[in-house]
Amino acid sequence: MTRQPLDIEQRLLREVGVAPAEAGAFDLMSATARAVREQLSVRWLAGQVRDRTEKVRRVYYLSMEFLVGRMLGNSLDALELTDAARGALAAHARHLEDIAASEPDPGLGNGGLGRLAACFLDSLATQGIPSMGYGIRYEYGMFAQAIQQGLQVESTDPWLANGTPWEFPRASIACRVGFGGRVDVEDGRRVWRPAGEVLAKAYDLVIPGFSTERVSTLRLWRAAAPEHIDFDAFNSGDYARAAAVKNEYENISWVLYPNDSTAAGRELRLRQEYFFVAASIADILGRHLEEHPSFDNLAEHVAIHLNDTHPAIGVAEMMRVLSDVHGIRWDRAWRITRELFSYTNHTLMPEALETWPVDLLQHVLPRHLEIIYRINSEMLDEAALHRPGDGDFLSRLSLIDERGERRVRMAHLSIVGSHRVNGVSALHSDLLVQTIFADFASLWPCDAQVIGKDILVPAHGIYWPIMLKAAGVEIMPKLLVHGWWNLGGAKVSKSAGNVVDPDALADRYGSDGLRYYLMRDIATGQDADFNEDRLRARYQADLANDLGNLVNRTVSMGRRYRGGVLAAAPADKSEDAVALESLGTEAARRFDTAMATYQVHTALEAAWELVAAANGFVESSAPWKLAKDPAQAARLDEVLAVLVEASRLAAALAHPVIPSSAD
Repeated sequence: MTRQPLDIEQRLLREVGVAPAEAGAFDLMSATARAVREQLSVRWLAGQVRDRTEKVRRVYYLSMEFLVGRMLGNSLDALELTDAARGALAAHARHLEDIAASEPDPGLGNGGLGRLAACFLDSLATQGIPSMGYGIRYEYGMFAQAIQQGLQVESTDPWLANGTPWEFPRASIACRVGFGGRVDVEDGRRVWRPAGEVLAKAYDLVIPGFSTERVSTLRLWRAAAPEHIDFDAFNSGDYARAAAVKNEYENISWVLYPNDSTAAGRELRLRQEYFFVAASIADILGRHLEEHPSFDNLAEHVAIHLNDTHPAIGVAEMMRVLSDVHGIRWDRAWRITRELFSYTNHTLMPEALETWPVDLLQHVLPRHLEIIYRINSEMLDEAALHRPGDGDFLSRLSLIDERGERRVRMAHLSIVGSHRVNGVSALHSDLLVQTIFADFASLWPCDAQVIGKDILVPAHGIYWPIMLKAAGVEIMPKLLVHGWWNLGGAKVSKSAGNVVDPDALADRYGSDGLRYYLMRDIATGQDADFNEDRLRARYQADLANDLGNLVNRTVSMGRRYRGGVLAAAPADKSEDAVALESLGTEAARRFDTAMATYQVHTALEAAWELVAAANGFVESSAPWKLAKDPAQAARLDEVLAVLVEASRLAAALAHPVIPSSAD
């Protein structure tokens, strides 16, 4: 890495506005920080341009706390400039440690949760992973402490009183966050009408990796009133009322963890959580749409991690934005949401798990409560199939605690809305499965592990279980062992130079097209030859000509002949209709049997036999001829109804492999 001189004296003159001979400790800290920030900024901006150009997948870490600590020492260490800074400050007869100590400690965190979040950002940057943290730009830290007459005295900690040289205000990045109000129905869609809005303004801190060019971003949101003051009230001399609206909104980002012993304090804390989550999700989705035309590949380019339950309302917010705002069908929006989120739990004590009164959520976030109710209903329907008649099991799983005051269990919402859940260590994760989340582990067990067949070859077959045991990871009861890709008869190998670029293939054929070819042509556990000509043929024949043709013709004929509203199939169906329905039932049975043993290629064979039969049914029944004969209206209704059901079943069977297309 290229290191530039710090040039502290010029920074004092040009940016701090102090003569070097008169500079105090804070002045020297500011000048040194600005010199370091400039070097970080060059790398930071270069990385952002590269990430946008390459359309990389990004990790977004949502946390109410980031205990980053004083940033000067960490940044100097990351850039390997500590000795240079020590020498430059020695010229001013100052010790680096004294100057670093004059930097106010950012009041963005409290304890282990915030420190874990800060360490993750450091690690993500050091590992070169494109990432951003999201939190709140608290104006005051938890509190400043002093001992007076043997007693601890607490006061506000105004860490931003003199500003900080590390942040970049983003004047062009802001979004409105609503609260309260009502939910209306317009054209069959639920529409939230907030009673009030607050403006979320972005401020960025740079988070360097150690000895690397990668610099991550910590984006913090400050709450700002839509209008600064009530000018009429001010002119009339009612100064308190003039500032009341401003304070009502801006207190959201005043203090970390307001006292929740009062109703006002609890509501403010809930508003804080939703405020930063809503702003962050708006920012994440906006960035995605700048780089991609739709949300079809959202989960392939976005990973959102929830640090404890404070950001859990993000699950409901993501569903609201995808379904209500962007019009994505509920089941597809739910699949996308679960693919996006993962969750870290921080406690084993049930009483420490965050819950919110239903009445408070109804008051502050009415649409989100409706969404939570629907998520809960669908999850409990699934759980009831797992343990029929076990009411206690359903009660423990429910997102709503019905004992006493009805409350929403935010940890449960995080689990149901995430594809991965973990504790803060391997031991903690194991204990979660054994204790407070045992019911969820029963509902969604993790019982298979995917490995390459190289692992089974001695001596890897010995090393692998030893390493898992040492890491506290239990060996799964089932192993799903995948084979090798061969290219031109030789094993695909980076060292040999015969490689396949999956990103380039996905760009040409789409993620669904590439995934379908791999699952359809490569048998589980066996080696396979990759052939792009074969991929292209599968894409054209199976997806475009077979499935695509079936769905397009079915939908088109339903709209042309019946205006998109179809009659139900008659109870006494024709022989060919019964045969197609029976084939669909058998295809579904074969599909389930094959998937249970991870034979995806066999499952897809069964699904495409249904597709072929349905296309044959179209040709033999000739709906376009039936439509010309009024006497054949009942037969046309039967044919269209049977085709719609066959198309629905084919899409459902194909969904695990081509989810975007099947939706």
